[in-house]
Amino acid sequence: MIQFKKIFAALIIIVVSTNALANNNCNTKTHTVMENGKIIKETVVKKCDETVDLDQKSFVELLLTDPAYENAMILIGIFLLENVL
Repeated sequence: MIQFKKIFAALIIIVVSTNALANNNCNTKTHTVMENGKIIKETVVKKCDETVDLDQKSFVELLLTDPAYENAMILIGIFLLENVL
């Protein structure tokens, strides 16, 4: 029973903490300086533009606020009350 509680708590933490979905656009530029066929200096520049949609709801927020998932939340609550507590 304790193992189930630990797994359930870890699952809740993972679901809540992974709500940031970012769109990444990365460009990489490499500049190499060579003398007599040998590489003297190599520089790599990586530029990324991250955009986060602020209006996007996480799964947990959607589950708690959307009326379409109201029955699912009631059934999950009943399941937890019957089996965990």
